[in-house]
Amino acid sequence: RFGIYTVQMMAKDAIEVVNHVGWTTFHLLGHSMGGMVAMELATMYRTRIRSLMLLSTHHGRRFSVLPTARAVWGFLKATVKREKVLERSLIGNMQIMHGSLVHSNPEEYERIWNDKLQDKSVFGKNGFQSPVSVLRQIVAIALHYVDDERLGRLREIPTLLVAGGEDALVPSQNSKHIAALCNAETVVLWGRCGHSLHREQPQQFRQLFLDHCQRHESKKRLCR
Repeated sequence: RFGIYTVQMMAKDAIEVVNHVGWTTFHLLGHSMGGMVAMELATMYRTRIRSLMLLSTHHGRRFSVLPTARAVWGFLKATVKREKVLERSLIGNMQIMHGSLVHSNPEEYERIWNDKLQDKSVFGKNGFQSPVSVLRQIVAIALHYVDDERLGRLREIPTLLVAGGEDALVPSQNSKHIAALCNAETVVLWGRCGHSLHREQPQQFRQLFLDHCQRHESKKRLCR
């Protein structure tokens, strides 16, 4: 069954989970479409956010730097069920999601390849996402828009932007634009990384996130 599912709806779903586990305040991290959800959630519940970290994302509509047609086509081919062979789809996914840091290093390429084969979130429980699922995500992304006024609310939240210098899906200029509007602490640009920079530099990414959280743990806020 097809129905509109917006980024705002996803943000409300996320806060329901947070409420269920009993967190009063929390650190928030979002990547790509998850970054869009994180922006929506942070603008709605900014007093509950200790810190915000946004990876490879944009704030929507005409202000965003768009991916190339080749990147969009590659994403669709690698995701929709028309590709009958999992490995063929995974090849497309690797091409569009990663930068030269991975493609020039056979060991890293193999590591990420094997991780994705084991990770059902990449292609869904049956090996692929259904066309309807992909279309609903695309519609949500297309409708997503956080205007300047709402982005300005993020000035109250310690915010860090991270982007891959070779991101074909969400060019790094988007992160710089968000940072300027919300007065973010900084933009970290990993030059040879693509869209999935957290997979390409897992240890550096983990440390960057932990350091960002720890810098803002001194606030008089309790997690529970």
